[in-house]
Amino acid sequence: MPRLTICPQGLPADPAVREACVAVLLKAGADTQRIIEGDGWPLDRFAAHLGRIQAVRGAGGAVGSAPLVVLTRTNPVALAVLQTRRQIEESVPELERAAWLVFHDPALDPFFETSVAGIGMLEEGVDWASAPVWSAPHGHRFLIVGPHPDLLATVAERVAWLESGGLPPSGELRLFGSSDGADAGPLRRGSGPMAALRRRG
Repeated sequence: MPRLTICPQGLPADPAVREACVAVLLKAGADTQRIIEGDGWPLDRFAAHLGRIQAVRGAGGAVGSAPLVVLTRTNPVALAVLQTRRQIEESVPELERAAWLVFHDPALDPFFETSVAGIGMLEEGVDWASAPVWSAPHGHRFLIVGPHPDLLATVAERVAWLESGGLPPSGELRLFGSSDGADAGPLRRGSGPMAALRRRG
């Protein structure tokens, strides 16, 4: 069933990028007749507006029926992605069950990958064009999608993977951003700094 889709920052302004974003969202399960855009709204007012919409408050029972929330701005990542999610979920706790996606166009933000590599963990063995899951601080998980043609065939599966809370078959994620800039190696389920953040809640 097509899903209610929320774009707090609106869809991309560039027509070509917008078209690529919509193509990915359609394959991810978005309902193009039910896209709520917040472009031009202050975030606090948009979050309050969402909280008054019954379709948002009542969505998200079974897996695969929760809304898609799609962030289309990535710079700076701490404000555009992490703070945006935190503020929206504080106003609308039901959206904690939503599938959160970040649409990232490397041509528009070439530094996003470097920024993400220093915050949290990325799914091991999945390249950027294949939509890796990013495990960010505070237990937040995002699916990183972009204008990659091959992704259209697999993005629905990747959204399901995000919602299942799955880990790769090895049960490992790879931690990036060590002090010397090198790959810090695999981090197993329930260990490391992110697990500690989740335990503190």
